[in-house]
Amino acid sequence: MDGDINRRSIDLVFLAKFVLNARKIILITTTGFVLIGIIIALLSPVYFSTNVTFVPQNSGGEKAPGGLSNLAAIAGININGGDASSISPTLYPNIFESVHYQKELLNSEITVHDLDTTVTLFEYYSKIYQPRYGEKFLNYLGEVSGFFRHAIVGSSEVGDPFNQSDVGQEGIVYISKSELEVIRKIKSQVFISVNDLDGYVKISAEMPEALSSAQVVYQAMSILQKKIVAHKIQKAEVQLEFIELRYQEKLKEFRKVQLELAEFRDRNANISTAIAQTELQVLQSKYDLTYSVFQELAQQLETQRIQVKKDTPLFTIIEQVVVPVERSRPRRAIMVILFGLVGFTLSIVFFIAKYYFLPTEVNRKNK
Repeated sequence: MDGDINRRSIDLVFLAKFVLNARKIILITTTGFVLIGIIIALLSPVYFSTNVTFVPQNSGGEKAPGGLSNLAAIAGININGGDASSISPTLYPNIFESVHYQKELLNSEITVHDLDTTVTLFEYYSKIYQPRYGEKFLNYLGEVSGFFRHAIVGSSEVGDPFNQSDVGQEGIVYISKSELEVIRKIKSQVFISVNDLDGYVKISAEMPEALSSAQVVYQAMSILQKKIVAHKIQKAEVQLEFIELRYQEKLKEFRKVQLELAEFRDRNANISTAIAQTELQVLQSKYDLTYSVFQELAQQLETQRIQVKKDTPLFTIIEQVVVPVERSRPRRAIMVILFGLVGFTLSIVFFIAKYYFLPTEVNRKNK
């Protein structure tokens, strides 16, 4: 047993000497990996990150503390006192992923540093944005892998067989191949997360420019909130529209009856016959009825307008949108250090493996 311990000690000492003698190669390998890390860090695309955090508030009552309201919603119980038409925050990512939302985000405008005007996100990524060499290389690798994948399993893309006018049917959304490519790009840079316990929503974005990242986050939040509000007040809006139409109809009818009554009184100012009095009573009764209905619709209209305001959900912004002053990635110093550590570790592992597994002359002498 003592012989085994001594032999292991000799092996470790000799291994240390062996690695020490190979320090030149280890240094060269580590330096090479550091240089590779520097090149990749310099060629990697620069991104600026921005985020916004907000809390949706129920218009009909206070929000339940913590995640109690979310747990109750899963069980089908509404403990917040709000309307059942409210959208649960857990469904916000589904809205965010929908094509309607993404197409609207495509048309949102951002400011480009080198231009004097604003452009849409679709125009920016399809016509203006120029990827850096590192990103071009990654895109090239993706295209090569996609080519071989399509060659093996076949392509699922069908191109653009239709245009917008060909679709024509309401409720069917048309999306072109170029729009789909930009949407995929946006989905890789704009993110949404929902904290089920505390109930807050966070939207973040990474863009090549600082100002555009803040603008995209703000537009993403605005579009999401607009869709949530539209869904929440949809029923009240339909009722308001119906009452407004009836109100306008009764307003025209009231003015017509009012004018008829006034004209009749002007024509019969000095006439007091029974026929004239009877006709005046008929017109007066018609006027009173029309005015009564008109007043009732006016009150309903005002009440419904208040109801729309009441049903409109509120959003409390916890963390405002701020234009970043420092890039979020790449973290070049960390990348260079990691590449150096990888190079150093691989060279050490290589020499250890060479010592134990390859029948070199040094190993034979040691044995």
